[in-house]
Amino acid sequence: MSQATLESRIARLEAESDIQKLRYRYWFAILDKNVDALVKCFTPDAFLEYGMGIELSGTDKIKEFFDMILLSEDLALQMPRGANGIIDLSSETTADGRWLVQVVMLRHSEKVGSRINVQYFERYEKIDGEWKIKAMKNDYLSYENIDPRDGP
Repeated sequence: MSQATLESRIARLEAESDIQKLRYRYWFAILDKNVDALVKCFTPDAFLEYGMGIELSGTDKIKEFFDMILLSEDLALQMPRGANGIIDLSSETTADGRWLVQVVMLRHSEKVGSRINVQYFERYEKIDGEWKIKAMKNDYLSYENIDPRDGP
């Protein structure tokens, strides 16, 4: 194996790992209700098709939306769990990804919680050495009510 091949394979593995860590930071920002950390996961011109007709362009709109969702006094918990990520690098600074995600949401005002299963289709861009989400489209797969006493 040539040194160039080995270096390119290592670079690819490092890029995939960095994108996975980006996803983890995004999910923990949701769990922690940390909108500023969540917004840092996106490029300034990011575009989100969040589903249910919600489309957001740029980090100002993304922040406004997640401020409303995550900082609501009614939200007790929003806990995403992601798995089965597929990351396809298209260049040294661009990639696409697909993730399966389950989100449990509990609100103080509701006796039942919800469990939402969704897949994310994403585009990533590396800016100043850091991977960011450039585009995200959510495809909702299922929705169910849950009893909060059963736990998330």
